[in-house]
Amino acid sequence: MRSEKRLSNEQEAKLWEEVKMEFPADPALQEVHFARLYIDELTKDMSSEKRRKFIKALAREVKVTKKA
Repeated sequence: MRSEKRLSNEQEAKLWEEVKMEFPADPALQEVHFARLYIDELTKDMSSEKRRKFIKALAREVKVTKKA
C-alpha cells in the first residue's frame, strides 16, 4: 500500500508556521510535531481502522539513515 495522498503547499506552510511558533528554538521538535500534524490532517476523515493501516503503510516506507 503506497500512499500518494499529500497536503497542498499552503496547508504545509500553515502547519510549519504553527510548529515554529510552538517550538521556536527546537528544530527537532518542529520536525516531529510537523509530521504528527501532517498525518493527523491526512487521516482526519478516516475510520480508526483505516487510519491505523494508513500509518502502518507510511511507517514501512520510512528509510532511516545515520548521519556521520
